[in-house]
Amino acid sequence: MNELFGNQPLKMIIKLVLMSLFVGFILKVLHITPVGIFEWMVESIAHVINTSFDNVEKIISYILTGAVIVIPVWLFKRMGEKKHEDKIKNIYSNDKK
Repeated sequence: MNELFGNQPLKMIIKLVLMSLFVGFILKVLHITPVGIFEWMVESIAHVINTSFDNVEKIISYILTGAVIVIPVWLFKRMGEKKHEDKIKNIYSNDKK
């Protein structure tokens, strides 16, 4: 109990009750209810998740669109490098004979 409330648990409990009373009064004046806070939290989390999935969908679309150009260019480049490496190997293997 001391780890949670400190050396004077009764004093801390009274402080928590008084702070809860004050905050509760302010929230009532502003017409904010615990259910409303909970609903707002759930809606906010749902919005973040929906936005994230929308962004992931856009990112995947960008990747696929870019891959249409990048992959063929990369393949041609690799094929050209391979031919160049084969020519160099042939030149050095012919020199050794």
